[in-house]
Amino acid sequence: MISIRAVSPSEASDEAKKDSLFAIGLERMNNKISEIKPFEMANILNEYGLGAVLFSDSGDNAEELFKIARKECEKIELIFGFYMDKQLNMIGNTGWDFIKGEIGFKK
Repeated sequence: MISIRAVSPSEASDEAKKDSLFAIGLERMNNKISEIKPFEMANILNEYGLGAVLFSDSGDNAEELFKIARKECEKIELIFGFYMDKQLNMIGNTGWDFIKGEIGFKK
């Protein structure tokens, strides 16, 4: 299986960042969020599930899956906003909601 996900530490709320740190056992870093490098925070948020799945496929040929994913990355680069505007769940949340950590019903 291969997937392409969008994750944005700058869009995620501080609460979402704290929740993600707690979930992976790094709650001691809550007061030092600003010291965590953006790439590291992106990995943490992705691990926690705060990211938008832009593409996903599966198969038994890894080389072929990577070729398909590379082509998909080229499309995503051109029309990223359209990928993010898509509804990603039955509630109607978009990719923009997922990268912010605002998943679920909106009030």
